[in-house]
Parts: sequence; C-alpha cells; structure tokens
Amino acid sequence: MKQLKQTICLVLSIALFFSVLAFAEKTPQQLAAEELNKLSVMVGDETGELMLGKAVTRAEMVAIICRLSGLEQAAKEAMVAKPLFSDVPKEHWAAGYIQLAKQNGIINGYPDGSFLPESQVSYAEAIKMLIAVLGYLPKADTLAGYPDGIMTVATELGLTTDLVVMTAKPAIRSDIALLTYRSLDIPLMMQISYGADAQYQIMENITLRSQYFEQK
Repeated sequence: MKQLKQTICLVLSIALFFSVLAFAEKTPQQLAAEELNKLSVMVGDETGELMLGKAVTRAEMVAIICRLSGLEQAAKEAMVAKPLFSDVPKEHWAAGYIQLAKQNGIINGYPDGSFLPESQVSYAEAIKMLIAVLGYLPKADTLAGYPDGIMTVATELGLTTDLVVMTAKPAIRSDIALLTYRSLDIPLMMQISYGADAQYQIMENITLRSQYFEQK
C-alpha cells in the first residue's frame, strides 16, 4: 500500500510538473489570445484553432474591433441596405461589422470608395483601429496623424511594448491578440465638450473591460 501511494504521488507530481511547464512555455501572445477567445473577441476556425501565425485581413480586424467595443450583436443585426464601400456587398460576412465601424469613425476606407476587406491589414492600420476605439485619435492627430502620430500614441499607452512593429507589414494574429488584449485595460479618452474648441479627457476608471466585459 505504501509503495502504491508513493507511485501515485510520483505520477501526480510528474503530471503537475508538465502542466506547469506547458503553461510557462506559453508566450504573452498565446496567453492573450486564449483570454480573448474566452471573451469571444478573437475566435478560431471551425476546430477552435486560433491560427496565431496567420496574417489578419482587414475584415477580420474590423470584426475583432467591433467585438472589443461591444458592437458584436449590433453588427449581427445590422441591416446593410446600401453598402458603404464598393467592394463590400451586403452579403459579405463582415458587412455589418464594417458598416458599424465606418459609422463609428473607426475606419475610413480608400479614396476610390473601396475597403479591400480581404487584403491583409498592416500593423499601422490595425493599431489605428485600436487607437480609434480607445478614443485617442484626436491626440494622434496633434502628433502628425497617421501613421507617425498613431504609433507615438500606441507607444505612450504601452500597446507596443516589447513588440517589433513594422508599420507597413501585414499584422500577424499573435501580435494582434497581444495588442487587443492590452487595449482592454487602457483608460478611455472621451470627448467632454463640442464645437470649435472640443475637449477630450482621459477617464481613469473607464476601460473597454469595465464597459463591456466585467460581467463575463
């Protein structure tokens, strides 16, 4: 009996060791993706695979942004009678997301009226969407706008800490997961006055997490 107990303890110890080891080996990107998956912000394919090595399309990034900002249900229910972009028909799977993102000032599209939903989103484009959701676009505009002002604000907010960001390169899902996860706990900047002298204020106690995910 004593030998059996020792064997069981040994097996449990080994199992615990490998469980801890497996957890320790996960990168910040992997951990972020798993947390976002629990919140239904970043979803996987039909098998649940999060495809962290894959580049993100512009349509996929908009869907992530809408889920992050509490617009998921509204996007699903959106009636797209007249598409806002020439290359996003109302039958497109992301038409509702893209319409809401446009209406909320998160995206602009291109001068020719297109959006290129299936093109790979660049790091600069993805970060701009996150900065827009967080409310810091006015600040970025005072710092040279896009992309330099956007990247400056992202650095100040800690979004890009320890990440090598090549602004024009296609954004990879693992990095998007980390950037998106970090956005959850950044205080939002909100407009507090309007008109020619519009003013904005950082709301220290209001975040995307507190707004949309505290109950989860």
